[in-house]
Amino acid sequence: MSSSAGWRVASTITVAGVAAVVAAGCMDLRGYRARDESRNAGGAPAGNGGDFGMAGWSGGEGGSGSGATSGAGTSGSASGGEGGSATGGHAGVASGGMGGDPTGGEGGEATGGAGGRASGGDAGVGVGGANGGEAGHAAAGGHETGGDGGHGGEGPCPEGSFDDDADPSTACVPWSSCTAGVEQAGTPTADRVCRPDVVEIAAGANHTCARRSDGTVSCWGANWAGRLGNDDDTDSAQPVNVVGLNDAMAITAGAYHTCALLTNGRADCWGINERSQLGNRVVTDWSSPTPVPVRDLENVTAIEAGAFHTCAVVEASGEDPSAVCWGYNAHGELGNATVTDSASDSLVSVELTGPVDQLAAGWGHTCALLADGAVWCWGDNGEGQLTDAANDAPSSPTPIQVNVPPATAIVAGGAHTCAILADSTVRCWGDNGGCQLGGGNWEQPPGPVTVVDIVGDLQGVAGLSAGSYHTCALLEGGAVTCWGAGPYGQLGDGTFPSSRCIPTTPTPLTSATSLTAGEYFNCALLADGAVTCWGSNDYGELGNGTFASYFSPVEVAGLEGATMVAAAWQFSCALEETGSVSCWGQNEDGQLGNGSRTRTSHPVAVSAISSATEIAASGGHACAVLRGGTLACWGENANGQLGDGSYTVRDTPVPVQSLDAAVKVALGFNHACALLDDGSISCWGDNGAGQLGSNTTDGQPSPTPVTVATITDVSMIAANAYHSCAIAGGSVYCWGSDEYEQLGDGPHEGESPFFQAEPVALSSLSSVTSVAVGYSHTCALGSDGRIWCWGNNSYGQLGFDDEELVPSPVAVPGIDDAVAVAAGANYTCAERADGRITCWGSREYGRLGDGARSGSAVGPVVGITNPRSLATGNLHACAALEDGRVACWGYNDHGEVGSGVFGLRADPEPVVWP
Repeated sequence: MSSSAGWRVASTITVAGVAAVVAAGCMDLRGYRARDESRNAGGAPAGNGGDFGMAGWSGGEGGSGSGATSGAGTSGSASGGEGGSATGGHAGVASGGMGGDPTGGEGGEATGGAGGRASGGDAGVGVGGANGGEAGHAAAGGHETGGDGGHGGEGPCPEGSFDDDADPSTACVPWSSCTAGVEQAGTPTADRVCRPDVVEIAAGANHTCARRSDGTVSCWGANWAGRLGNDDDTDSAQPVNVVGLNDAMAITAGAYHTCALLTNGRADCWGINERSQLGNRVVTDWSSPTPVPVRDLENVTAIEAGAFHTCAVVEASGEDPSAVCWGYNAHGELGNATVTDSASDSLVSVELTGPVDQLAAGWGHTCALLADGAVWCWGDNGEGQLTDAANDAPSSPTPIQVNVPPATAIVAGGAHTCAILADSTVRCWGDNGGCQLGGGNWEQPPGPVTVVDIVGDLQGVAGLSAGSYHTCALLEGGAVTCWGAGPYGQLGDGTFPSSRCIPTTPTPLTSATSLTAGEYFNCALLADGAVTCWGSNDYGELGNGTFASYFSPVEVAGLEGATMVAAAWQFSCALEETGSVSCWGQNEDGQLGNGSRTRTSHPVAVSAISSATEIAASGGHACAVLRGGTLACWGENANGQLGDGSYTVRDTPVPVQSLDAAVKVALGFNHACALLDDGSISCWGDNGAGQLGSNTTDGQPSPTPVTVATITDVSMIAANAYHSCAIAGGSVYCWGSDEYEQLGDGPHEGESPFFQAEPVALSSLSSVTSVAVGYSHTCALGSDGRIWCWGNNSYGQLGFDDEELVPSPVAVPGIDDAVAVAAGANYTCAERADGRITCWGSREYGRLGDGARSGSAVGPVVGITNPRSLATGNLHACAALEDGRVACWGYNDHGEVGSGVFGLRADPEPVVWP
């Protein structure tokens, strides 16, 4: 028996449960590291323990170690402790273990075990490192990795691990064992903890809720009548917590209300109560923004919300499961032979012929799946949602059996119903106004029809969801396909047809485990515990922080593991923790690096890149610094900007010639520069404005690197459009185009064209830590947190509204706490000390990220704090977030925002990993 997951969804059907990945074994690797560190421990000699007992090396018994050797810090059962247990847990006792000199606490003074669950086993557990070193790394045979994993009861877990039980005194485990993600917040005395997995989702008319494995519930979307349960009535495009709910075991959503089945067999509901659909029998309360108990309801095993009514499966001791309902009843949807609302009356029972296995509820009808596979329905029948003959009777307040073979699951849409049969095919009946029955045509059938695809009956269906005028199927293996009306993108395949009468093109999803549908949108729970949604988003019901509709799934949580982002003219790239690189957006010149020329609004992996340490993107090309100092570039190459000695476009990476000591790379529209490990700079590509800095004025491009003249001991480089800049000794040097005074060395001299073919110093600036190059302006960040800008100011991109051209650096007013700066075409962004991002300049295309699309302003980017890195393209920007996701905003005609759809985004949106 399964609980309902939405007023359109009668059940949450899973292909495979969301399972936590528990890191187990790997004793050889952890032991190897522990044993290797033990050789430099400086602690007890091996004694009778035999090479530190080999406990950590193989996970075996280790040495028995019997001879206690003396001394402060050499101590206790020489190098074997309590025998070097199989897991290495006690193997570290010898070097600072329980027999150590008392001056080291329980950890031993000389070799520490400093609080050491990591590699000191019992050495100093809970001591917090007092006189015991720094995480027990000196001891051998460690529990985790020989030092990197322990914390001794104080401080957060080390980077890359978390506390799996939220107890600061116990061992840390790898992040990879937390399928839902690790909470980043930590305190000096508390570990990071694993977020609970999302295990169920439910969608109402225009809101969505998610239940987590710890019994809490979060909701997002429309909040009229308090249906989000957060004691408020303000719409939210991001999840908010339901107040006081921590023991939910199932959830369901009606049109404007939500209910949760609790672990004690009772139920709480919240939202609109105009028809007593909350079941609290308080007629005067037309809504409740917080959960209230359904009165007199107990022994509940499943709960299902219709548009304005609610039903539950109850199973008292010794009795068969039965159905009870409450709320609106104008069509007889309560099934008690009347058309009177339950209001303040008792819960009403539905008379059925056998044990109830599952319920499904739509706008005005309800259906029950019995244990024998029979389907019975009651309520509104205006579109044939009950019987074999459409419009045979306008409604029925008592159950009618539907003529379908034995079913295994049912789901109700607005005015239609579908059932999964024993052979994993689907039959649907009722309203077909949007082709939502999937029978291949628009006709209103006289009874149930089989859902077909382009080759025959739709096979292998494991779950269903149904909206007002569309239906989706979860297939075995995790794919999703939809049919019916699609003008809001609710079919999820990247298109927005008026309707589709059979499922043809699947969504990009491949690992879904359950589905739920709202009125014009859908959400899927994925195998890793993430939630992704698509379709109408007028009320934020997709939960991604925006109010824009999506024609492909967009995750509530997006791209994971990114450490750096790069934004170019019409595409973006992300560097991942693994060293791989992914790009998305325009691809006509191969700038995505995946061997194709097809644009994409989802990230695709750059071919053959697995060891990148830095990335950059501009114009129509991108480059990556690889481990070891070599460079690889790909994309447009008309000016030799890929540095491979040719002028041939490359849709996969090619090596830059004669460079093997690069540490940074910066790109302009048609040129590139690399900072080498000796502090010099090499550039290649277009030189029409002297942007290669080689003191040549013939304007000829160079397809191979040339050395930038006169500048040494460089610590940073930056480039954009047609000029470049560098920092050396805290001072700024720039070269290339000076058409808009962007070089910052004072007013133009001579006649056009204005450029400098070798670096010029900005004598008015010192103690500069970072420089950002926009299309026609430049900004520098000082060590005091102030930002200085110069060049073109037509759109206020320098931070003030006065002159249009500013030939020398001027401080941006109101900013003295910046920690990073980035510049694009006619706008600038800064990260502040408190983690906010502030942007200024042109709002066109939403590039300032403050929700507006026109005008000029200085304002905060919505919803972004503490980014790992910030990148500005010409018309869009991206931030790598602290949790490894990426969010982008601005111009998006080519998918450069990466959210799965095209069209500008004025608020940051998570990049979606397909």
